Amino acid sequence: MITFKSTEDLVKLSPDDPAFPTVSTLVRDLITAYTPPGRSYDPEDDGYVILIEKGDVNRELDELWDGATLLNIPWEGIMLQGDFFIAIYLANNEYGLTFVIPDATWVTGELRALIEDILDPLPTDTQEKTHE
Repeated sequence: MITFKSTEDLVKLSPDDPAFPTVSTLVRDLITAYTPPGRSYDPEDDGYVILIEKGDVNRELDELWDGATLLNIPWEGIMLQGDFFIAIYLANNEYGLTFVIPDATWVTGELRALIEDILDPLPTDTQEKTHE
């Protein structure tokens, strides 16, 4: 698990990493763009971006809170963006965590089923057309 609480944290990830464009966009859009004028961003009050790695799938994520796992986080929603699932946890109207989970072969079993169950449907061009 790699956490990104500021633009400076982007150095934790190589620019060649396939997750870099997704993570950097989320950091820009969720942290930089939404820091209110006259108030500094505080990741402990406002939230941050988390990149999930293979070893995080079946372990407790006590860095977040005691007993947290990817299976017991109350997800607000999950969407597929390219090769990554973007999963949102909202604690309240200020604090949220954005998880970047690779759509990789190691995301299997209960976690894959949970993601697919919550996954927001992809937009389609086959919407019902009204006839006159």
